Amino acid sequence: MRTRLLFPYWIDMSVPIFMFISGYVGSLSNIRHKIDGLTDSYTLNNIMRKGIRYTIPFLITFLVEETLFWLDPQTKYSLFEIVMHFLSGGVGQGSYYYPVMMQFIFTFPVIDIVVKRYKGKGLLICFIVNLSYEILKTAYLMNEECYRLLMFRYIFIIAAGAYCANDFKIKHERIVSLSCILIGAAYIFIMCYTNYEPLFFSYWSGRSMIGCLFIIPFVYRILRKANWHNKSLELLGKASYNIFFTQMLYYLYFERIYNYITNDMLILCVSILSCSLGGVAFYLVENPNTNKLIEKIGEKL
Repeated sequence: MRTRLLFPYWIDMSVPIFMFISGYVGSLSNIRHKIDGLTDSYTLNNIMRKGIRYTIPFLITFLVEETLFWLDPQTKYSLFEIVMHFLSGGVGQGSYYYPVMMQFIFTFPVIDIVVKRYKGKGLLICFIVNLSYEILKTAYLMNEECYRLLMFRYIFIIAAGAYCANDFKIKHERIVSLSCILIGAAYIFIMCYTNYEPLFFSYWSGRSMIGCLFIIPFVYRILRKANWHNKSLELLGKASYNIFFTQMLYYLYFERIYNYITNDMLILCVSILSCSLGGVAFYLVENPNTNKLIEKIGEKL
């Protein structure tokens, strides 16, 4: 069903879109707080604030996961395995996201400065660095799990988000946008709908930096050009990190739903509602308390 429903063009683009928006929002935040340089970016208060923001929702999810494993006699883990679960972002769909975002805290300031200082050339620099990483990981036989947990595969899409946040003038914008869409679409088709085996983009091929070209013009237009608001969607956007962790827990035990529901469309609706509503509830409880904790620690620093 994945190929018939064209998942490689939209569902599989979810994390690249998250990373684009992270670069976009991160750059806007630096502009708003007048952070202009590595010294301002790497202050203890700034690192601490972001680290806590990403860690608290993950820590809550991780503790729930490990408690469920502990209660289930069939899933007993050693202390070493539990530590590895923590370092790798927990267990379940998308569990690599927390380690990637923690790396984002320390790498984004450099990406943002390069893009702001060199504009289009800075974006090209990030593209070349990203491509070089893909070539090197292939040359040195990096294993899939290590590649999964490192954020360097997202350098270009993060830089693209930062570039769009600064609203730099793009010459021949329509031609550039159409070229990105066509190149990305063709690449995804070759990776996902043919038997071609890529030389460098050997892991998650359709979601690599070339495939990400497909979604950049669409997300850019929504973020920069669209002039509409919906409070429900805005709440879902604010709660998206919590929704992610909720779905990570949900899909650990997802197969059990087949004991009660057999219709695929109904299962889809139940899953979306369960993860969205559960994630929003998680956000409404967690976010205010996390903000209070950040304020208290910030006052002591």
